[in-house]
Amino acid sequence: MIKHLTLTSYRNHKHARLNTEAQIICFIGPNGSGKTNILEAISYFAPGRGLRRAAMQEVATYGSDGAWAVSALLHSEYVDIKLGTGISPQALLKENLSREVKIDGKKCAKQNSLLEHIRMLWLIPAMDGLFTGPSADRRRFLDRWVTTIEAGHAYNLSQYEKAMRQRNKALEMGGRNQTILDSLEDMMANHAIAIALARHNHVQKLSHIMMASQQSDDVMPQSIFPWAKMVLQGTIEADINEGDTLTALEDRYRKRLFEERALDKDIGRTASGPHRSDFFLWHGPKSTEARLCSTGEQKALLIGLLLAQLELLENLQTQASRILLLDEVAAHLDKHRRRALFERLSQTKLQVWMTGTDEDVFEIAHEDKIFFFLDEMGKISTD
Repeated sequence: MIKHLTLTSYRNHKHARLNTEAQIICFIGPNGSGKTNILEAISYFAPGRGLRRAAMQEVATYGSDGAWAVSALLHSEYVDIKLGTGISPQALLKENLSREVKIDGKKCAKQNSLLEHIRMLWLIPAMDGLFTGPSADRRRFLDRWVTTIEAGHAYNLSQYEKAMRQRNKALEMGGRNQTILDSLEDMMANHAIAIALARHNHVQKLSHIMMASQQSDDVMPQSIFPWAKMVLQGTIEADINEGDTLTALEDRYRKRLFEERALDKDIGRTASGPHRSDFFLWHGPKSTEARLCSTGEQKALLIGLLLAQLELLENLQTQASRILLLDEVAAHLDKHRRRALFERLSQTKLQVWMTGTDEDVFEIAHEDKIFFFLDEMGKISTD
């Protein structure tokens, strides 16, 4: 868990240091007080662009020089580890602005190194439009969840993207060097199939957990939320469903890349692959596609998925700290489902960070909890 969290020149928090050694942490305050900013700061301890996917220059406190920092002391069963990330004044002088990551004071070249020490999930209001938004959002959503369980998934994604960019560039320049194209397409095939299989296996696990919760004789909190049917769609996904072997899958995608060189050169991108895949969700009990469900039903489906993912992460054999971030999670939930959700969160092994505008909403039975209160100016107190 995170024992201490420090924000420096981060959005509306010029300087904040919080003692957070508890299982459940709730931030209560009016809209605009900076509750979500704190969760966003924590999300930068996961690889990527954080839960808002904000530009780095937008994160610093308004009127500052643009530098910002977030640090945390992680406590595990064996050792305490200090994580740090942010934009230093020196980094602002570089042409390509990117945040630095430090683990116990040492710079890390790759953000994926964070996965050795922390695994993180989050659910935020922006995800309420997941089922009606662009496919890129759904891929990112699924890949983030896969990565919390299979850290190597992040590596396959980055290597596939890198090889694809290089292939697109080679085709743009004429594509006359067949040896280079063959090598890049071989690399793409290896990583593409690993990506697609990881997604496929993860969806199978989530589906199994959701169905089991509905069929159990015990009344479990997660059974209050509707089970969902998830379907992955894409060229490789169709081949997987046909039962092709790993070698056959790689050979088929490699052949497809070869045959589509002319097309990809004309359109300036790679037409097929895991970067074009999508997934669709159905409300199981109603047999209705999620995008056609009500706002409340969509939120319930998302939480049902989250609870299945939560079970996977709870059972993961890892020494990494496990964190769950929930921003305004009670919105659009009736009292029955809200009570079931908080009952389940009271049982979790993860450290849970939540936000809300009203303290009465948080019906948390867990004794190990802390409430922080923010006023309209973002000042934080515990009473």
